Amino acid sequence: MGQSGGRGAVSRLQASRYADEGRRHSRASWRFGAAFALAHGYPNNHVLWHAVAAKLAQRYHVVCPDLRGYGDSSLPDPGARLINYSHRVMAEDMIEVMEQLGHQRFFLIGHDRGARVSHRMCLDHPERVMKLCLLDMLPTYYVWTNTTREWALGTWHWAFLAQPEPFPQTMINAVTPEWFLTNRGGIPRQRPKIVMDEFIRCFTPKTISGACRDYRAGATINFEMDAADKDKKIATPLLVLWGTRGAPPTDEYPTVWRKFASNLETIEPLATGHYIQEEMPEQCLDRFFKFFVA
Repeated sequence: MGQSGGRGAVSRLQASRYADEGRRHSRASWRFGAAFALAHGYPNNHVLWHAVAAKLAQRYHVVCPDLRGYGDSSLPDPGARLINYSHRVMAEDMIEVMEQLGHQRFFLIGHDRGARVSHRMCLDHPERVMKLCLLDMLPTYYVWTNTTREWALGTWHWAFLAQPEPFPQTMINAVTPEWFLTNRGGIPRQRPKIVMDEFIRCFTPKTISGACRDYRAGATINFEMDAADKDKKIATPLLVLWGTRGAPPTDEYPTVWRKFASNLETIEPLATGHYIQEEMPEQCLDRFFKFFVA
């Protein structure tokens, strides 16, 4: 449990599956103390938390699910208007997993797509989340309504993956998982090979389809839900960390999150790229322990 990265962290994952109503959710968990749920993003799975999960588990019961369609979780039918890949339903998945483990309320950390699921959970089920940390994420409604040329070039996959089936997955499946994941950019130099190998193992036609459904829902039904709630602030105590990507920090994150959250306790830039928890795990853990213990 003491190791915070590489083979030690990955090998300590207690992988198991929780099945309900035809769905299969892969998760990893450590059992100790109060409950923590960690929600990963694209194009990852629960192993994204390799650098911080084991140390968190020295104090808490840590649960790291694979979001539906990602990792080793199943690929449900998209349903009417992609409802089954909405962040609302993904949030309900996580609540069900935590309930199965005996936790009605829990701490929550989300990164990337998992942060969007976490934001939606605190809008729909605020009674479930005691405290929330969001990593490198601005609200979906804000992003779609404030796009720029620079954003479109740097975040091209949002629109690409949201194209109708089977266009994006056909193009991605035309190359090897290793080629796609290593050439799309953004991989932190600190990422151990064993972690990258796990992401490559899980980057299958199933997970590619699941990710496309996630982003397709993000541009449609999720945007509609978030537009309907754009004036509704989450009241959950909130910590926001974001990566400056080598540039001086701006006031965008503090300004935006104060419009979407009424209990923003701490918001801080870190000198990282997108994968904050891999690039500066000790700094993240320091912020986590101070925020979630206080």
